Formats: sequence, structure tokens, C-alpha cells
Amino acid sequence: IYYLKNFISISDIKDLLTPMIDTYYDPENLQAPEIFDIYNTMFHLEQEHYQTIKKSAWATYDVAAKAFPDSDDAEDEYLRNFAYITLLSYDIYLKKQIIEKIIDDMTPDDQTTSKKKKEKTTTKKSS
Repeated sequence: IYYLKNFISISDIKDLLTPMIDTYYDPENLQAPEIFDIYNTMFHLEQEHYQTIKKSAWATYDVAAKAFPDSDDAEDEYLRNFAYITLLSYDIYLKKQIIEKIIDDMTPDDQTTSKKKKEKTTTKKSS
């Protein structure tokens, strides 16, 4: 939840976690993994995935560093940082779109439809 709440809606987090709670937080279901086991697995996956993310971030930095070869020294750092931030943001944006699509596909059609209607109503009210 700590990571998710930074870029997906509370309703998407609920849609993602409700089936897990319904399935794996049932003391009578002795066949299913326990919540702690799921958390522990995710924690270890996260630690393993860190190196992949780190390599990707450095590769993105290398691309950004080469983006403005004709700028002078005073502009270099600003433009390099601007390009790097923009590319990292684009990466997050695309991954967020993938996450939302997966969650939408996991949610039954009746819940997804009512959620979309609610989001459209909220968006119209705030406009």
C-alpha cells in the first residue's frame, strides 16, 4: 500500500487487495498461503528487483546525458537533469497505465463500469 498510494487511486488499491483479503485472510482456508507469506515473498522480490531498477535508472541517465550534445557547459546540467526527470516520469506514466489496465482487467465488469461512471461524474464536478 505504501508504494501503491503514491500513484494509483484508493479505489484501484481496494480492487487489487479485496480478492487477496477475501482469499488469503481466511483462517479456515488452510490450503492458501497466509498474508504474512505473501508479504514476505513480495518483500524478497522487491529486494531482488532493486538491481534491475538501478540498472534501468542508470541507462535512462545515459540517454538523458546524450540528449543535448550541442548545449554549453552552463546549460548541460540543467538540460541533462530535465531530460532525466522527463524520461523517468514517462517511465512511471507508462507503468501506471499498465498497472491500471491490469487492475481493470482483474475487476469484474459491473464494478469497473460503476467505477468509471463515478470517475466521470467526479471529473465533471471538479471541472
